[in-house]
Amino acid sequence: MKSKVFSKIDVYLILSMINPFIYSICLLLMIMLLDKIFDLSDLIFKKKVPAQLVLNILFLSFPYMLALTIPMSILVATLYVFGNMNQEKELIALSTSGISLIRIIRAPLLFSILVFFFLIYFNGFFVPKANHILKKKIFYMYRYKPSLAIKEKTFNKIGNISIYVDKKDEKRNILKNLKIFQEEKDYTQIMNAEEGYIKGGKEGGYLLILKKGVIQEKKKGEISVRKIEFKEHRIYIPKEKEEKIDEISKSDRELTLKELLKEININKKKYIESKNKFIFLQIQRFWVEVHKKFAIPFAAIAFVIIGVPLARIFGKAGWGSAFGLSILVFTIHYILLVGGEELADRGIISSFIAMWTGDILTFLTGIYLLYKIR
Repeated sequence: MKSKVFSKIDVYLILSMINPFIYSICLLLMIMLLDKIFDLSDLIFKKKVPAQLVLNILFLSFPYMLALTIPMSILVATLYVFGNMNQEKELIALSTSGISLIRIIRAPLLFSILVFFFLIYFNGFFVPKANHILKKKIFYMYRYKPSLAIKEKTFNKIGNISIYVDKKDEKRNILKNLKIFQEEKDYTQIMNAEEGYIKGGKEGGYLLILKKGVIQEKKKGEISVRKIEFKEHRIYIPKEKEEKIDEISKSDRELTLKELLKEININKKKYIESKNKFIFLQIQRFWVEVHKKFAIPFAAIAFVIIGVPLARIFGKAGWGSAFGLSILVFTIHYILLVGGEELADRGIISSFIAMWTGDILTFLTGIYLLYKIR
């Protein structure tokens, strides 16, 4: 008889968590997308980037956002369900019936463990591939419209030249009041132009076309400066390393779990031979990504462990209480994650401590609170 009652409680809790879990994912994704939507709509309407390309970039941004929102949604759903149960005195009723809070947590914990294993695959294999495709799309976008990479009122390094642009006309793809600094082996050139534009070159570099300006050229070893006025001047800017879209290299965040472990083994051999600090830091960054692919999924479990007692102590019915508490917990957790990653990338702390500190503190705090109020 008891097992049947317990089975009903487990089913009730899991079914109760599904809807708020899905709603939380949708809401958190919308919040994360707000900033991106403004930027992406600006690309379409102001900077005239093809809508299909922009929508592809938006779609490919979903996986890495989901990797963060899913664990947080587990926390929101836990706080929402148990906050409502706390408000309706259901937790007290179960407790007086001899069912402890630790026993009640079994169902949501099982749910979070299933999410944990799903996220290991999702973060370890699917997200890196999506990130790499996203990188290719952004690369193509900059090849399609190179002026997107140029910022106003600052020196922009492109290839072997530095470009200063006073103002950009995005609609017409025009750069206004340009100053270009180019240094070669035998001479140095400073160019001023009223306007210009930049486009992708056929050979993989960029072509900068300048209108109405002056070139000041000084050869090395000479004092005199030669001035040349021009109506139109063209500069080909070769890329430092010619890359085709299919040959774009992967960063550590674009490597699958298998590829990361392979890179770690290759770099370990190099480090043993050379003791190069750069190689050591590269290994450290790879380990950070390996641990991250497990630590972020494990946060789903840690959030259930801490979410149930927090709902019992502070929780009230409704979304406001659930989101308020979850944002507080997740903000602390996220600061520890990002701060730890920064320190680990510099080689100051180990990658394990960097990535797991937030999870361990959250988990142990949850265990302590569970046993304190059981």
